[in-house]
Amino acid sequence: MNELRHIVGGELIHGSGEMIEFVDPSTGRVSGRIREVSINQIDEAVRLSSTALADWRSSSIPERQRALDEFSQLIEQERIRLVDTEVSSVGKLRRDIDSELTGLIGQIRGFASDLATFPGIGADSDSDEIWEPKGVVASILPWNAPLNAAIRRAAVTIATGGATVIKGSEIAAASVLDIGRIVSQISVPAGVVNVVVGRGDPVGKYLVKHRDIAQISFSGSNETGRAIATTCAQLGRPSVIEAGGKNAQIVLGDTDLAEAAKSIVRGYTKSAGQICTTGSRLLVEERVHDDLMQLVGELTSQIRVGSAHDDMVDMGPLISSNHRNVVEGFVQRALSEGIQAIWGGEKGSGDGFTYLPTAFTDVPPSSELFTDEVFGPVLAVTRFQSPGEAIELANATRFGLAASVWSSDIDMARSIAESLDVGVCWINSYWAHDPVWSWVPRRQSGTGPLDFGIEALRAFMAPKRISTP
Repeated sequence: MNELRHIVGGELIHGSGEMIEFVDPSTGRVSGRIREVSINQIDEAVRLSSTALADWRSSSIPERQRALDEFSQLIEQERIRLVDTEVSSVGKLRRDIDSELTGLIGQIRGFASDLATFPGIGADSDSDEIWEPKGVVASILPWNAPLNAAIRRAAVTIATGGATVIKGSEIAAASVLDIGRIVSQISVPAGVVNVVVGRGDPVGKYLVKHRDIAQISFSGSNETGRAIATTCAQLGRPSVIEAGGKNAQIVLGDTDLAEAAKSIVRGYTKSAGQICTTGSRLLVEERVHDDLMQLVGELTSQIRVGSAHDDMVDMGPLISSNHRNVVEGFVQRALSEGIQAIWGGEKGSGDGFTYLPTAFTDVPPSSELFTDEVFGPVLAVTRFQSPGEAIELANATRFGLAASVWSSDIDMARSIAESLDVGVCWINSYWAHDPVWSWVPRRQSGTGPLDFGIEALRAFMAPKRISTP
């Protein structure tokens, strides 16, 4: 098996640290290995990004648009390879990854369009207010969607005239390295996007505190996100943090239950629940609870769980044996509290790290199953009597990322949505998304806009006012 390499200054380099092995979640077998990057190599990556930034920040809008177009074209050309790598890396289904790539290509092209209407950007701007890249950004990526995150970080870097050192997760980063290789082929200075792989400690911690890093972009756990935000505050360094959610799907009794049930099942089982916007809480009006749960249970029973390499499967594995133990721990603690599991609650069969879709009913707001992110296919169901109670329950966590409301009364649904302390709320759908959208997580879900749309461009740049006599 070939040893994977980091991409620094447009070149493939071997790390000089400990050997890291990537495991295919569907088989439990090693799918790749790489030596962790060393502290000296991180310094070199940051230095080369700084050098590239000095050149790329003065690029024109047409130059950036051309680079974004090349980036999107190469992703399209390598689509099959990228999908295959991601399937083996994280156990996501091929069709889900392919659909994500379609959206990501749209986002890249959306950035190119945004540049044409963004006043004060690029070397040819004559505006009194110009927008400049903040400096070299350290982009610390999660393991659950490395391909998606790497493309977004690279695209926003190219569009803003910036430079970044991307750190891929020690659990899953093969596709991140592919994106680094692709960027090295487009019309940007070598080092605009460097990709290294390493553990949070020491590599992540060192990047966060590096003297030549201007901003941190992080996606990952709530605990790590808070620690990074605290460090950045102490250093006076800006950060864009996405740190999870405990997202509510709210169902009122006047809605189409059959349609809602389809969305609910997709909302908690997609990617085996390993998405920050997973709809892991179901708040359902008392009078339709039994009917809705019967529909959700029937649809859940039809889900085929197994290897992500099997195109007939509906839900793949969890990322690792350790993470499956974490999910199982939540389930066992809920059972010990006397909360009723109405289906699931056990491992799947086969060599991979599968876990069956699981649902608990009458989950009290005091339970960790209600308040904490499980990051697995576990649905916490709670009844409510009135819209006001639904709002109170939905807001009764420390997170504020996403939610959905189901009702045939659109005015009522909108009124509830406006009362929810979240960054995005879908009405009568879940995960409906336009590539040009951006939203800002609230409370402990994070800070700063996610990497979509024109708001993401602003998050990675700083305005400067030039006053002419």
